[in-house]
Amino acid sequence: MISLFEIFDKENLYLNNQFTIIDPRDFAEFIPQIRNVKHIKKAINKDNISELLKDVDSNSIIVDLSVNVDFLPLALFAISRKSMYVNTSLEDWTEYRVPNK
Repeated sequence: MISLFEIFDKENLYLNNQFTIIDPRDFAEFIPQIRNVKHIKKAINKDNISELLKDVDSNSIIVDLSVNVDFLPLALFAISRKSMYVNTSLEDWTEYRVPNK
């Protein structure tokens, strides 16, 4: 997360965008104060995705740092809102996982 903002700050990229960061952990001290950041500290699931991301629009960048969240619904949601989307891992919802045999 820190490296992402360091690159953006150095290159003066996306200064006017709203960042929506999905991660239940608290990391406020790592977010530069010059950025417009909304931090969602709840686990996103198929039942609350629309409510938690209701403010996302074409000026938003969704940064998904969470785990056990299906990337496809989030990616499709971002596309529907014409938002950019960054994911740190590609996973499925926990209940859809097929156990290793």
